[in-house]
Amino acid sequence: MSGNLTSLPPELFACILDFVPSIDLQKTTITLLHALSYGCIPNWRRYLFYHVHLKSSENVLKLTIHLRRSPEDAALIQKFSLSTWTVDADVLINLVLAMPSLEWLSLAVGPNFAPEHLDDLFRKPMMGLKYLSLRFRPYVKRASYEPFLRGAYFDSVLSLLSSWPPLDLPTISIVQDPLDAAFAPAKSFAQPLIFFQLNLISSLTTSPLLSHTHALRLRIPGRQPAAFLYALPRITLLDLATCLISAPEALKFLQRLSSVRHLVLDGCGTLSGDVAAAQQWAKFGRDCVFLGMQRARDREKQLGEWLAAKESGSEPEEQPAPPSSGSGSGRPRGGRRSLAVSTISLRSRRGPAPKSTAAKGPTRIQARILPVAPVLQTLALSVPQHASAETRRALGVAFRRGWDEGIGALRGRMRTARRSWMNGVWTLRLAGPDEEGQYSEEGQEGLAGLVDAGDDGFARLGEALEEAHCPVLCLAGQDDRGEGIEHAEGCSHSFGWTAWEDSL
Repeated sequence: MSGNLTSLPPELFACILDFVPSIDLQKTTITLLHALSYGCIPNWRRYLFYHVHLKSSENVLKLTIHLRRSPEDAALIQKFSLSTWTVDADVLINLVLAMPSLEWLSLAVGPNFAPEHLDDLFRKPMMGLKYLSLRFRPYVKRASYEPFLRGAYFDSVLSLLSSWPPLDLPTISIVQDPLDAAFAPAKSFAQPLIFFQLNLISSLTTSPLLSHTHALRLRIPGRQPAAFLYALPRITLLDLATCLISAPEALKFLQRLSSVRHLVLDGCGTLSGDVAAAQQWAKFGRDCVFLGMQRARDREKQLGEWLAAKESGSEPEEQPAPPSSGSGSGRPRGGRRSLAVSTISLRSRRGPAPKSTAAKGPTRIQARILPVAPVLQTLALSVPQHASAETRRALGVAFRRGWDEGIGALRGRMRTARRSWMNGVWTLRLAGPDEEGQYSEEGQEGLAGLVDAGDDGFARLGEALEEAHCPVLCLAGQDDRGEGIEHAEGCSHSFGWTAWEDSL
């Protein structure tokens, strides 16, 4: 068989290796090199060192010795992963720092690691990094209070990463494994903590480093990080499994993180798993739809306060004539408008003129903001292990019912807003994520991120509501337990498996 293989063109082997998953590439290359001559595999060193995956401390030492002898091979390593929990942390950190072309880094951080080790690793930004995964398992079998006494927490890692400049780092995973009772009894003694000050999470999520991050996995068992999730303008996949997150907390951070499409909340205790909680699941489905409506209301309140402040701060002047209406010709209106509001340009807006509310003194412009259609596409929640397959299906049906009710209410709100717009109420919409606001001139700060709605705005909202199907709801948990509920096709877990290249 070896003779038959050697007769194949080298380009064919290169083509085959190009399709091998990177985690298996090193092992596959070694196998081919053992079976064939080195000349049969073109550029074999690139395949051998492209993704180095080490499973033991002995492998770490062997690679360290090899790179000392052949330092040029370090530049070939673009992906590095460590899956052993027992390793000499000093040797490992020096090994990683010797890889100048690293783009993908996944580390298993066991009890041998101290915060200082990761501080040394992340003190300087890794400018080419596109994937970062830190998986912590600090648990010990015997009580040791040294970490508590000397404050050995990994908070400094969050601070260092927060200080990095903006990078094209689309995928970040920070996971603390739940305590396995088979390894160490949970209540026998206190286990080490990974993070002490959770408020540092807000520094990380609002940092320049995460400004381009699309996928974030943050698992801190039994802790409550939801209140510290801010900014993340491009986040689409968010995994907070094992954290402690109530339904109101989940809705609050979803309202702030308006770009989330895929959400994993396994083991978070977000909703009850009893059949009697069906109404709770239905309400959560409705509330997920109403997130865009609440965003619009909050922004509308800010706009109203800004307009009122502008009016009260200056002398009134004559109000200019409004533009022509998309449904008929507009007519100049009498009355006066404050000088401070006169910087609001109405020339580019089509549709009825803004309706003014008569009052003593300056005239106040009435403005409304269109709600935003929901963008959530997949959602993973978990229920207790004793919950039957029938119970899980009933809860899923309740969630979908609530979602559909919310979409119906949102359509009604859109019809009401359109009637108001036709009656002269100034109606705007929130600018999209890749869209600049219409008002950016000096004196229009209160209108930042807003665009006049017009016919186009209502058409956009109508199309978005037509496409706002109920999210794919998966109740299988991280592992399918074979209880009649398998992973839903195209669920949040499948997106996570692709993004993080693992099955955690």
